[in-house]
Amino acid sequence: METSHPTRTSAKTGAAKGSHSSHTLKQPILSKPLVAMIHLPPLPGAGNYGGAPVRTIAKRALAEARLLTEAGFDALLIQNTHDRPSTTFVPSETLTAMTAVAEAVAAAVSCPLGINIHKNDGPGALAVAHAVGAAFVRVKVLVGATLGPEGIIQGNADAVVQLRNKLQSRIEIWADLGELTSVPLVDISVRVLADWTARFGSADRLIVTESDVALSAKAVGFAREGASIPVLIGGRTDPGSICQAPHEFSMRVDQ
Repeated sequence: METSHPTRTSAKTGAAKGSHSSHTLKQPILSKPLVAMIHLPPLPGAGNYGGAPVRTIAKRALAEARLLTEAGFDALLIQNTHDRPSTTFVPSETLTAMTAVAEAVAAAVSCPLGINIHKNDGPGALAVAHAVGAAFVRVKVLVGATLGPEGIIQGNADAVVQLRNKLQSRIEIWADLGELTSVPLVDISVRVLADWTARFGSADRLIVTESDVALSAKAVGFAREGASIPVLIGGRTDPGSICQAPHEFSMRVDQ
């Protein structure tokens, strides 16, 4: 989270706002963006997929995107939240559905768009983001390893960064410093993890998520001790807790 007030600035890549091709990205243009999550229903490829046409899923996501942008959010983040059982990587049919949904949203809104493929498919998210011209991806475990319902989840910074370079992409990597559906394999401080994620994982921004916004705000300070890149508060936010957060913090909001 950056300490300046949330003023609009030019995208550092010089990308044209409003374009959704993979060559002119919708880059974040705010120093402290307020980002809304679009949680998708089960997609093709998930064990609990119910057969809903991708076109129908895309229409629902598009309606949410329009509502959220009209409400004043600065950016949107699309995630296949409800795919069960959760897996570290997703099959090709899920990536294809995610691309179709994200493209529909990208074509209709002018704000920056992000992709998060649950649980930790960083390369898949980057591929989808590149295809639709999204500005950033979220990766839950970029470095190190955690233990979750899926088993051991290993960091994939090497695959994500190599793919970004291969695609000659400027997509930002937003990396979590821990999250609430997995636990570290060893005790590690937020400061050290922030350092590793920024220095060895090549993250562009960091995300901290604790059980409430007040604890996340404290974690921001620890993350800043380890890295100089922007830090955002992650989940467990709502309209009430947004007002509780210090104004100097960036926020990402789960809706």
